[in-house]
Amino acid sequence: MASCVQDVKRRGLLRLWVVVIVGVIVLASGFVILSIHNGKSFFEDINRFEPSYEPGRVVDHRDVALIEEYLRHNPEVVQAIAESNWFFAHASLGGNMLDGMMLLHKENPQLYPLVVQKVGSSGNLPGQASPGTIYAANRRDSDQGTKRELFTSYMEKGWGRQVTAVMNKLSYTDRENIDAKLEWDENIQKTQLLAEYYRYTMAIAQEANPDLKVVSITMPLTTNELSANFMRYAFNQELRRICQDKEMLLFDIADVESHFPDGTVSGDVHKPSGIWSEQLVALYTTDGGHMNNDGKRRLAKAWYAMAVTVTIEN
Repeated sequence: MASCVQDVKRRGLLRLWVVVIVGVIVLASGFVILSIHNGKSFFEDINRFEPSYEPGRVVDHRDVALIEEYLRHNPEVVQAIAESNWFFAHASLGGNMLDGMMLLHKENPQLYPLVVQKVGSSGNLPGQASPGTIYAANRRDSDQGTKRELFTSYMEKGWGRQVTAVMNKLSYTDRENIDAKLEWDENIQKTQLLAEYYRYTMAIAQEANPDLKVVSITMPLTTNELSANFMRYAFNQELRRICQDKEMLLFDIADVESHFPDGTVSGDVHKPSGIWSEQLVALYTTDGGHMNNDGKRRLAKAWYAMAVTVTIEN
């Protein structure tokens, strides 16, 4: 009887040691994998090469995971990007995007060749625009009408004739899209009209400069579960529809912000309307709206995917 008890104990101890050894192997494997990852953030996308991949006229979260390896396998495209230049009208989140562009450039200038030059809120031309440069005009936050007027004035100063591509980014703080006092139907109609106004401003720049690449941008999101995020979603859905109908270039910031690295989407139901809408993934933000380094890199990689489309179409 005692012998049987000892045998049971031995088998129990043996199983315990097997569990411990397997656990050590798994931990060691994880350490090796993290070491191979060269210390990159846990939330960095896993880049994988797909020979059939090529950025399209709409850039979203799918491009973030694929663009780095695409650039590695297409040095001639990287060279074309290095010869392009950009004008970018923005505010604080745009500053986050520029930070991301500078982070990528610092880490690997051969793969990410674009540099940033600030031109101030006046957006005055610095003379002849240089290749490989993003000219950034921080026009601060204001109402959308003022932002459209400023962008038009920048184009009139000659930017549309000086650069390869232009972008005019709106903000998640735009007052028109955080006003929840109206009836929802009226509010949605107002938001859809704002998307059309935005599209019209970009179309004017395109008509005045036929060779210019004019890139529209969806409105950024927040982590809030408030009505404001729903109105941003309504704006973005209308802009997506317009860009598809008009075959316009679209940098879908909201889509990039609302997807986890594994491709799953963050969102919630807007209770007054019962409609699901996107939300900013909390992993990417410092305050519920602005980007941490992971968020900055994601938006910068998406920018490079749009740069590929812009240069290929030239």
